[in-house]
Amino acid sequence: MSNPADIRTYFENMSRAYALMCAGFTTLITADIDNIPIDGIWGRIEQPIAERTTDFDPPKGKVDVVS
Repeated sequence: MSNPADIRTYFENMSRAYALMCAGFTTLITADIDNIPIDGIWGRIEQPIAERTTDFDPPKGKVDVVS
């Protein structure tokens, strides 16, 4: 996979799948916790998923704490 758009899509999909499994307490790895870029994968893909509530079985809730 050498196409930059394909690589980006791959990582976005991987991040989306991982974020769907998160609930309760989640750790965000970033260089500066006070300056998290919202135009990256966290802000565009993971954060909206982390803030949701769902009715999946088993139930997954929203992420309450990000550290």
